[in-house]
Amino acid sequence: MSTWWWLSVPYTVIFLLLVLLFGLEHYGHPLALFFLISFLTTLSSILWMLVTVRRQILTRSKGLARDQKVKIGFVVLSFVLWIVVFAVAAVTPY
Repeated sequence: MSTWWWLSVPYTVIFLLLVLLFGLEHYGHPLALFFLISFLTTLSSILWMLVTVRRQILTRSKGLARDQKVKIGFVVLSFVLWIVVFAVAAVTPY
C-alpha cells in the first residue's frame, strides 16, 4: 500500500504546484500527456485513500497512524490542487 501511494501522490502534487507556480494552465496541448498522467495518478490516489479507510473500518482498529493521516492529507491536497488549476484556467485569459 505504501508503494502505491509513493508512485502516485508525490508526482501529482509536485506537477500541479509547478503548473500553478509557473502559470502553465493554458499550455494544455504540449503538456497534455503530463496532465493525463497527473489526472490518472490523482484517481489512483483517491482509490488508495478509499481502500485505506475501508481497510481501517473493516479491521476496527483504533485509528490511523500518523503517517497514514499525512498521506491521506496529501491525497486531499492533490484533489484540491486540481480544483484550483481548473479554476485558475477558467478565470485567467489567454
